[in-house]
Amino acid sequence: MSRLIKIITGGLLGAVFVILAAYLIGSLFGPLYNSEEESARNFKLFLLILVGGIWAGALLVHRCTSKHNKAFKSDS
Repeated sequence: MSRLIKIITGGLLGAVFVILAAYLIGSLFGPLYNSEEESARNFKLFLLILVGGIWAGALLVHRCTSKHNKAFKSDS
């Protein structure tokens, strides 16, 4: 159960990172669309990247906390 909570937390952290990055890009470059069509396209792209961020965050936490991963364990 603890492992599942860690994976979900990693996914949430990945989502927060993507949302903050999108907000920062929007703040720096202003609106990235001129019409409703471009806005819908950008939203679909954002959703795709958000799912990728959730997946990457969950996978990273899973790999870092896996029992078979020796890179993050002490030698004792």
